[in-house]
Amino acid sequence: METNIFSMREVQRNYRKIIDKAKKHGPVFLGAHGKAEAVLLDVDVFQELQTIQKHKKSIKEWERLEIALNRLAAKGRQNTSLSQFLIRDRHAH
Repeated sequence: METNIFSMREVQRNYRKIIDKAKKHGPVFLGAHGKAEAVLLDVDVFQELQTIQKHKKSIKEWERLEIALNRLAAKGRQNTSLSQFLIRDRHAH
């Protein structure tokens, strides 16, 4: 990946060329004094990254649910009715 960093002056002078570069060749870095401060991305790439991030969050939620269900399953059958559980829970709180 090319890591050219465009200054804000270059962006002002050549914004169309820089946007086209981001669309065709991937992320373009913007900054000053050779230090990147921001990234310019093609809109489609940005939306794809958002979709991937949402998918990862969904997977993590399902993994947490699976862990919780496995913990419950490891405890085994409790031989307690729901009404007995509720009575004990009321007395505990």
